[in-house]
Amino acid sequence: TLFASVAWLVYYTLLAIVLGVITLYDIKHSYLPTGFLFAFLLLSFGMLARSVMLGAGYSALLGPVLVALPFLLLWLISRGRWLGGGDVLMFLGVGAFFGVAQGLAVFFVSVWIGLVMSIVWASLMKKKLVTRGPIPFVPFIVLAFMVVLFTDIDIFSIVSLFAW
Repeated sequence: TLFASVAWLVYYTLLAIVLGVITLYDIKHSYLPTGFLFAFLLLSFGMLARSVMLGAGYSALLGPVLVALPFLLLWLISRGRWLGGGDVLMFLGVGAFFGVAQGLAVFFVSVWIGLVMSIVWASLMKKKLVTRGPIPFVPFIVLAFMVVLFTDIDIFSIVSLFAW
């Protein structure tokens, strides 16, 4: 129906705006604005509630926990030096939005993008084209979020790339 189409358009527009602000803020300030992070979590958990109501089952409730858990462990082990608490909360939202299979795809794609960009950044530092400093991770999470959203890949399709 027209109403449903407009509602989805508004939902995804809000999601894009929130993710855009979070990304730009993280690049500029190296932390996430609480209000926008809360908005992302609200939008993501809204998608989770919809999935459960449509019959995804209660196992879908494990998505946020399982996707955020590796980052929570890294955050705890490093006492926040390797990544911030905002990154953990971002992955909580990713897991709520996508579930386990696609949430883990966002995890892997964001880590790979971050790795490539870190190598590029290190080479630019050697040439003294950029200064040393922390590389914000949220832009990689958001880019991976968009890749998974628009390509519909999941952890199983990623693993199949490496199968013999």
